[in-house]
Amino acid sequence: MSAAACVFALSVPGPPAVAEPTVASDLDLRGQLESGATERVEEPLPSIPPQPTCAWRSATLTADRLAEIGMASLCLINHARVQDGLQPVRVDARLQAAADGHARDEMARGFFAHVNPDGCDTNCRAGAAGYPGPAGENLAKDHRSAEEVVTAWLLSPAHRRNILAPQYRTVGSGTAVGGPYESHWVHDFGLVAAPPTAVSGLEPRFQGAADPSAGAPVDQAGYVPSEQGGPVPPDPVGTVPSVPQSAVPAAGSREDRARPKLAPRLRVRRARVSAEGRLQLVAATTRRAGGGRVSVTLRSRDGYWTFGTTVRAGEIRTTRLVPRVLRGFRRATLRVRYEGNPRVRSDEVRRSLRR
Repeated sequence: MSAAACVFALSVPGPPAVAEPTVASDLDLRGQLESGATERVEEPLPSIPPQPTCAWRSATLTADRLAEIGMASLCLINHARVQDGLQPVRVDARLQAAADGHARDEMARGFFAHVNPDGCDTNCRAGAAGYPGPAGENLAKDHRSAEEVVTAWLLSPAHRRNILAPQYRTVGSGTAVGGPYESHWVHDFGLVAAPPTAVSGLEPRFQGAADPSAGAPVDQAGYVPSEQGGPVPPDPVGTVPSVPQSAVPAAGSREDRARPKLAPRLRVRRARVSAEGRLQLVAATTRRAGGGRVSVTLRSRDGYWTFGTTVRAGEIRTTRLVPRVLRGFRRATLRVRYEGNPRVRSDEVRRSLRR
């Protein structure tokens, strides 16, 4: 499995594989109702703003912010559900344990799949955590923020079906950073109703600044309709990669004043989308930018897709599979942005693509 930012989805029922999933049928829910495992309770939909205001939605996932950013991802999927006329899914502690455990396991053992190396699938993990019903699952890796990963899921028909499936009542979120991939994201969905006191992420205490760690004010960033009605989120908020504090001169010090930031001279040498829908990107910048963060955004009339990568020895080389919904574009804009570091300025290049 390559380190490309990607997402997996698993719906119930169906095999826990990376193949195209199916949507859980009404018969699955009927069986749960007849067994008494869950019940339908018609409630008024919560009142939400037109655009998400979930706190931490644009913040970079870090080891000390797993809980806050994981909740932001739940807030975003529930905002999408309510906009679609559906009840929000609520957090179930058992699904939360299953999702969190799987994200940590993927990180620790360096894999990315619905079935772990021991052969335990989504339902196996949910059952081991004490959850009494079947579960569906969305997976993602190498995404930087909650806004970025939920955007990717909503642009994928299979993952969107899981997020907007009316039969799901509960959810658990798991996140992890480290290992061979930059990040792991897991959402487990269940059919068993949660207590009315369970949270959904839409509560007022989970609303706020897009990135409180950066001191960003509360804004109305989120999904805005394109001319054809597709979801076109704004560009994600850029952040400077963390570096050892000893490597950063004190602000205003003599050393700081004597070290002006270098211009990165970012150049895109090759950018094309193949007939199979693979984005091939080759770019270059100064070697002192090595290890720095680069965000790549492909935007067309049909929607928006973004992923992150890093500079290695002054080069950016990556091949990514474009989401199916965006592959039919005639014109698109590719944005490559280097986020900068204490010694090299940030920079970006935009390139027009035609097919």
